[in-house]
Amino acid sequence: MKLIQRVLLGEMIRIFFSILTGVTVILVFIGVFREASEHGLGPEQILAILPFIVPSLLPFTIPATMLLTVCVVYGRMSGDQEITACKSAGINVMALIWPSLAMGAVLSVSSFFLTDQAIPWAMSRIQWIVVHSMEEIFFDRLKSQHQFIERKQGIIISTMDVDNRTLIKPTITYKPGKEGTPLRLQAERIGLEFDIEKSLVHVRVIGGYYEKPGEQKGFIEDQQFTFPLPKMLKPLKAQNLPVNEIRDEIIAMEKQRNFNDRFAQLEASSTMMLGEFDRYASTEFNRMYYDNEDNTRKIDRMYTEIHSRYALAGSCLCFVLIGSPFSILQGKKQFLTSFILCFVPIILVYYPIIMLLMNQSKNGTIDPSYGMWIANILMVGLGIYLIRKVLKH
Repeated sequence: MKLIQRVLLGEMIRIFFSILTGVTVILVFIGVFREASEHGLGPEQILAILPFIVPSLLPFTIPATMLLTVCVVYGRMSGDQEITACKSAGINVMALIWPSLAMGAVLSVSSFFLTDQAIPWAMSRIQWIVVHSMEEIFFDRLKSQHQFIERKQGIIISTMDVDNRTLIKPTITYKPGKEGTPLRLQAERIGLEFDIEKSLVHVRVIGGYYEKPGEQKGFIEDQQFTFPLPKMLKPLKAQNLPVNEIRDEIIAMEKQRNFNDRFAQLEASSTMMLGEFDRYASTEFNRMYYDNEDNTRKIDRMYTEIHSRYALAGSCLCFVLIGSPFSILQGKKQFLTSFILCFVPIILVYYPIIMLLMNQSKNGTIDPSYGMWIANILMVGLGIYLIRKVLKH
């Protein structure tokens, strides 16, 4: 690598990481606030999940940061007439642009690695920390608010005070489902002990009364109960799974769909041969068709997720392909002007096209193997046009 190219690459790396650090720090606080408000996390839990929020933000900040970087570097060079000086010395402009293209390609690969490996790992770690901090979150909320409400589980707890892991004069209302019988419990003291590994909670009631509608109150002097905890570790969504696991899910769903198709054909043949046409209207007969339709929708969404990861990771290289020659053509030191003129059309055109094609691919209207790449192809075509214009003038 020649000296001028090393200088260009070093300048881009320095500016890129400076901008990326500042933007990531700002977005990390936003991400932490979102997770804290959603799960009711305390300071200790926030510090624990902080390192795992960063990987989930980088795929969104890297493309825009790289675009701003090339606008800064090439905009300054063009504004100071350094591009003209290089051309007068017989240096081809592509020799100046290719370091940015190389850096964009490396960042595209890095973005895909983050999306495919780092983010699923980080999301699983955040979920694990939240689940294993559930006991602290529960008691912290009772200490500060003296009330805990979980409407999905039908649990309402209010207490006068909390002494370590013991509730002082609590009232617990539990209603299992819409049609379940509500249960109301009042006690002098209730001790709670969570066993996260076994998904159990041990409850010790001292001096308590329970009441059900239409029944008399019952007295509990000192008794211990054990209840199963609801399933807390939710299965990760497709966007939080590695590509190889998504492909395994697709293979399993396709096998099940093919089996259902063959079984439905056999059932239809036997029904016609026996003349039992009323079986066509049975729930069991139609369930296979409904399951196949559901599997087909899931498969389309998973294929879309795979190809969208590759396409969005490639946006780093596409942004560089447009930003570098555009900044040179602008010839202005005001890099923000070049950045805005370049980034606003991307926001207004590139991302809406991506979102539209993604929805169409998920619905099975467009094959995601080529549909998710249409926006990138348009960007590459525009970038080639701008580069040819730079080489010509």
